[in-house]
Formats: sequence, C-alpha cells, structure tokens
Amino acid sequence: CRAAAAATAAAAPAAAATMASSLQARLIELLENASGTGVRQADLERQLRESEPGVDLDLSAVVEALNRMLKDGHALVGRLGNGDLVYRRQSTQEATRVQGLSSEERLVLQLIEATGNVGMWTRDIRLRSNLQQTQVPKILKTLELRKLIKAVKSVASKNKKMYMLYDLEPPHEPFYNDEQELDVYFISVLQSHLYDWIAQQERPVTLDDCWKYIRSSRLSIVELRPEDVQMLLRALEYDAMVEPVDVPAPRQASGSKASAGRGGSAGMVTAYKKLHTTGAISRLADIPCTKCPLVAQCEEAHQISATSCEYFTGYLQMVDDW
Repeated sequence: CRAAAAATAAAAPAAAATMASSLQARLIELLENASGTGVRQADLERQLRESEPGVDLDLSAVVEALNRMLKDGHALVGRLGNGDLVYRRQSTQEATRVQGLSSEERLVLQLIEATGNVGMWTRDIRLRSNLQQTQVPKILKTLELRKLIKAVKSVASKNKKMYMLYDLEPPHEPFYNDEQELDVYFISVLQSHLYDWIAQQERPVTLDDCWKYIRSSRLSIVELRPEDVQMLLRALEYDAMVEPVDVPAPRQASGSKASAGRGGSAGMVTAYKKLHTTGAISRLADIPCTKCPLVAQCEEAHQISATSCEYFTGYLQMVDDW
C-alpha cells in the first residue's frame, strides 16, 4: 500500500504538468485562430468549456496558463477601450524582441505600438495602462534604452513628448521644420508667391491649378499635397487677399461626377481670385472682438453679446460691402 501511495504521489506532479501543457496548447490554438484584436479571457474560458462539454473548467489553471504564456513570450495582453483585457498570439520574432521585459513593460510597449506613427502621450499611457504615475517614467526609460521606443516632439505642442516605436518616423508635416516647430518663413514665402501668381491670372484659379503651380515652380523641396495648398489658400482668404468664387467645373471624364462649389451647386467648383479692397483691410485683424475689453463677459443671450454689439454689426456690414 505504501509503495502504491508513493507511486501515486510521484505521478501526481507529472499528471499535473501534462494537464497544464495540454491546457496551454489549447489556449495557443484558440489565440492563433482569433482575429488580430485578440480574445477576452471570458471568451477563452467559454470556448474551452464548449470544446469539452461536461468537464469542469479550472479557472485558476487557465489564469496560470495565461500568465505562463505571457512570461514565456507565447502571448501578448492588451486592453480594450472599455478596460477589458484581451490576449493574442505572439510570434517568435515578437517574443525575441520583448524577451526579458516585465508584464507592465510589455503592456506599455503594446499600447505605444497600437498608435503607429502618431505616437502616445505619457498621460494617455498612464490612463490606458492603469499603472501608477511613478511607474510609467521608469518603464519608458527601460524601453528607450533597449531601443524599442523613442520620444518625439508633438506637432500640436512642442513641450509635449510623444512616444512611438523606435523604427517609425513621425507623420509628414510640410509646414513644420526638423525641430517640429511651425516654419513661419517657409509658409510666408509660399503664400507670397501663390498670391502673386493668382493676382496675375486673368480668370479665377482652382485648387488643382494652384497645386500644379506650386509643384512646377519648385518652391518647396517637400512634396505638398492638395490639402496643404488648400491651407495656404484659406490663410490668404482670411487675410483678405483672395476670395473664393464658384465657377463651372472643368469637363469631367465619362462616368465621373463634378464636385459641388461652396454654395453646393452641382457642376460648380470653388476657384480663387485676387480680392480688390480699399485699404486692404484684413478680415481677421479688423474683428472688433480681438480688441474688445469686455470680450470675456460676452455671451449669447446676455447684456453683452455679439448679437447686440454695434461694433460687431458694423464689422459684418463692412465685410458684406467688400
């Protein structure tokens, strides 16, 4: 009896190890068949129950198996917008890249990776990871030293650090210099040349005309998109240097559809021409609100409001007369 008991006791760890290995293999199979976003733990447990109906599922064993997979690099864990944890299969290449990282460091790396070349702010990393404020800087430093991530300046705020994967580059911003600061001189030169060219034209010119002019003039070594040129035109419009008008759209290819102009008229497109004004008053610079000492108290339906302001009414009348 003692010998049998000893044999049973000796076989128990081996049986437990076999069961754990089998459970891990089933979990890996489920993750490999899952979509790219991963699978929630509750869904994994449900699929395990469905694969073996009538067999009690040891939830603690599932948690142990998932933790072992994370530690060994067989799986990754992420967090959905609602806070739920999701698991996905990790490739051998990914496992080598993150070998030796803690689970917290891997979580932060995954959050940053998900943002692509947009990057992620430190505050957002802390909120999305639910880590303590003191943990995040240490984790970021570790990931930077391993050249897994890098810090870049935010275009929106030069004092704000954004983090992205080490091998990625920030999105192309043609009006910002290498220091991620607005290149005012470059913009001024483009606007000046564009305005002079528009003023010389006998007819209004479309966005496509302006874009082709900028490209052919070789004013910029940076490739400008039509939407970039549109921003220049809007700035000229706000400065009362050009004005938009609707003109008949160029003949479209068979089966294509003409875009509507500013007024929404079919068959019309927006074009731009030099704005002839007396005194060359800037529409933005002359807005009375920018000089009003009571602007902080100005609210709709109050005693001080734009609706009842004689200065603002006069400004609107002046704009209409242009």
